[in-house]
Amino acid sequence: MNSQTPPSIKLSKLFSTPTPDETSCLSRNRAISSDQVKRLTIADNFAPFFRDQSRTLLSWGGAGSAKSHSAAQKIILRVNRAFDHNPENVHRFLALRKVGKSVRKSVFQLVRHYISELGLNDVVKTNRSEFFFEWSNGSVIYCGGMDDPEKIKSIEGITGIWCEEFTEFSRDDWLQLDLRLRGNPWAYKQLIGTFNPIQVTSWIAEEWFGDDSSLMPTGDETELDDRYKRIIDKQGEAVCAFQSNYDDNPFLDEPYLRRLRGLADVDEYFHRVYTLGLWGHPKGLILRNWRVTDAVSTDPEYYDQVSAGADFGYNDPATLIRTGMKDGVLHIFGEPIFQTELITKQLVEEYRTAGLGPRERVIADSAGTEPIQAIRRERIVAGIRACEKYPNMIADDIDYLLSLPEILIHPSCVNTIREFGSWKWREDRKGRILEEPVAYDDHAIDAIRYATQRYRRAKATGGGLGYSGRSMKNRRGR
Repeated sequence: MNSQTPPSIKLSKLFSTPTPDETSCLSRNRAISSDQVKRLTIADNFAPFFRDQSRTLLSWGGAGSAKSHSAAQKIILRVNRAFDHNPENVHRFLALRKVGKSVRKSVFQLVRHYISELGLNDVVKTNRSEFFFEWSNGSVIYCGGMDDPEKIKSIEGITGIWCEEFTEFSRDDWLQLDLRLRGNPWAYKQLIGTFNPIQVTSWIAEEWFGDDSSLMPTGDETELDDRYKRIIDKQGEAVCAFQSNYDDNPFLDEPYLRRLRGLADVDEYFHRVYTLGLWGHPKGLILRNWRVTDAVSTDPEYYDQVSAGADFGYNDPATLIRTGMKDGVLHIFGEPIFQTELITKQLVEEYRTAGLGPRERVIADSAGTEPIQAIRRERIVAGIRACEKYPNMIADDIDYLLSLPEILIHPSCVNTIREFGSWKWREDRKGRILEEPVAYDDHAIDAIRYATQRYRRAKATGGGLGYSGRSMKNRRGR
């Protein structure tokens, strides 16, 4: 892998060749001046991504590879280029997450950032409550979630869709969205899916990728370069896959680069997915007694017992997970908070709108003394206390979760689902499974572990929280 910083290029150079539906020169755009265009640069390797006009464009790879930033830039630039060519050419773009609550701090924030970077705040109306951006000719970028399907259906003339964290979406979601791409014959229609390749067993891998993790050759295939390939899918439509990793992003800071490179010493699976940007083949998964189902009730009154768990962080996400016990089965029915870069004051406001019921008391990471005290002072939850930590605590937590007959997760808990699907025992570079869980991408799981202390205490038979902390070696085969 090339360790040198990759070159960057000006966005205005990406469109030197005219396209059928949009003008070829950004500097002529009445909404963006040539000086403003110079403010934006991208990694040289992303030039094919910006030029691509396939109906489905898969942008996949490792963490910090500029996938999401490039998608936000592309849809903004398409709107402006069309406006310059003919103000009557109206775009309707959707920028989506699986769950609407994730929109504000992800796709909406990114689009808003690049509108500001391009100096468009005076010509683009930003609606911060409904999460959309509107140009003077009526072109709009709507940001929303698949959990509000009626709103999506109400938007006519959709010319492009961006699905952030595409692995959170289902195949049915993709099929429904694909049907929304119609009308406006002057513009090419494109669905962009940006994602980390966390599971080679995902529907995305099954739909478009073969056993060797390359694009599945279901029709004519063109290999444009090592990481940019185009095929014709079963419906006769073009599908392009563009692969990237952190080496493609010249804008990452050194601490983040060290963290990504350091995954090689943490676990081979996480190094493969998040550093190298390759499809993951997780071995040694810890939990298999769980499933996702719509049958999980989101009403806390339905459960015999309820308990919420909280983990704190700033660069890592702060989390709040709602759980309930019914007939001995653990239900995970909400994740009202899963967000990075929250200071204590902002976190308190998130708790204020989290919607916890009068029975839902919070058990939180004991390291978060300040936020626990702040939330307690505001009296916005029924109760909050620090979790108990002691030797072999994580071992006991794993024992308890494995002892449950089943764990049911509501489909809206997308971060919990992702973490459960990759929570695993450590694996060294030789592929050997070690006797400790990987401490990476486990923030929802930490909150769930804390929440279950309430259920464990109810059944405790004495000593600690009632579990013996048996050797990790005895659990790996379960």
